[in-house]
Amino acid sequence: MRSLGTKIKLDTNGSNSEMLKDVIRAGMVDYVAMDLKAPLDEKYSQLVGCDAPLDEIKRSIEILMTSGIDYEFRTTMVPTYLSPDDYERMAAYVGTAKKLALQHFSPRNTLDPNLSVINPLPEAKVRSIAEKCKPYVRKLIIRGGV
Repeated sequence: MRSLGTKIKLDTNGSNSEMLKDVIRAGMVDYVAMDLKAPLDEKYSQLVGCDAPLDEIKRSIEILMTSGIDYEFRTTMVPTYLSPDDYERMAAYVGTAKKLALQHFSPRNTLDPNLSVINPLPEAKVRSIAEKCKPYVRKLIIRGGV
């Protein structure tokens, strides 16, 4: 792909920091988008339904923020999963990050059928949460929505 002049983006959950470091050092990627599912505490494991490798995820965050590569952290705002304070804690943890994307949840095409009956957060609520998160990061964007 690189020989065709194509830029390469890596999407990751951050659970393998050594591999992330290796692909960045090798110049294999131009951009990394890392999902943050929840605050980096016991809530993360509860939300993902397994014992999340929080130390690995934290190392991946540090690697991205010090790598010089272009990146973003992102989280999908599924109603009932996280509180406004949870989003703010996540933004504070990645403070000074280049970009944090808050993504509207869409109940269409979900892997979990239980999610298909959940309505997205109202736009006003998303904007209110974004305002609380904005001071922590260099750039905050809201992605998706109506």
